[in-house]
Amino acid sequence: MKRQSKTTALTKHDDESDDYELPAGSESNPEEQLLRKQTAMKIHRILHDLKEPYKEVFQLRTFGDLSFAEIGELFGKSESWARVTYYRSRMMIKEELYEDSL
Repeated sequence: MKRQSKTTALTKHDDESDDYELPAGSESNPEEQLLRKQTAMKIHRILHDLKEPYKEVFQLRTFGDLSFAEIGELFGKSESWARVTYYRSRMMIKEELYEDSL
């Protein structure tokens, strides 16, 4: 079962979705454009430094658009394992973003 396409995120859309996106802003404002670009670069750096399997699970879910069942199958694990691993990777990314902002 394929999921709808989504973007990488910082703010959550709703309680039932794990879709995230960078903070909204006017594309014509150069300051906001720079902030969005810097935030995206921070996320990519953090993602690059994540340990396996967190890195791969996050990438498969976010960029590969795979379901948790498909991710679990790829790793020979359960759907629950994939959900927990994805959640933990998201928390690691958020924690790093928070520490970088201090």
